[in-house]
Amino acid sequence: MILRFDMILLFGLILPFGLILPFGLIRCVSFIVSSKIDFRFRQKYHPMSEPTLPPGMMFRSFLTVASAYVLTLILFFAIAYLLGLLMFPEFIAFFNLDLADQETMMAQNPQDAIPVMMFWILLALNVVACMGVGWLVAKTAPFAPFPHAIFLAVLLFANYMQVVIGDPEAKKWMDMLYMVAFPIAVLLGASRAMKSVYELESQHDELLEKDAEA
Repeated sequence: MILRFDMILLFGLILPFGLILPFGLIRCVSFIVSSKIDFRFRQKYHPMSEPTLPPGMMFRSFLTVASAYVLTLILFFAIAYLLGLLMFPEFIAFFNLDLADQETMMAQNPQDAIPVMMFWILLALNVVACMGVGWLVAKTAPFAPFPHAIFLAVLLFANYMQVVIGDPEAKKWMDMLYMVAFPIAVLLGASRAMKSVYELESQHDELLEKDAEA
């Protein structure tokens, strides 16, 4: 297959920046806004008799999960469209149909729109992507990294459960696999990030013990 210039431009420049910039902008905005909120909070309530979580940190917490959730959806459709362009032209033909024709095809025979081979490749690539998102959430959460990943996994599970309920019978099995695989992948990625944190903490504790013994 000959790669056209517009495909190289789309997947070499536009798509990567389209995925990275929204997450980065959301993180920057959340940091700026939450810093102002925290400053006003400390001015009003400091000194505090009991430790209280600043509202700015809660705002960053919300945006961490929200931006990660949006990122998983963008990645899903981006990977599906890329697979269609490179390997499965029938999916692109399905993508260009009217919404009513798409619903009819998915209800009657979804394999005509999403070939079985494309589905399994799409599932595998999105599992890897969700692991990366879970790792990113655990690394960027302002506090309690793993609970943030759990909340994201619950959101994904609830989203795909809603899709499964409304699915035609011929398509249910696909979205049921998404519903199970993607939340698990998020938690696996987050656990990998937490493992590296625990390893660093254990190494730090060992160094402190050696210094104390010396």
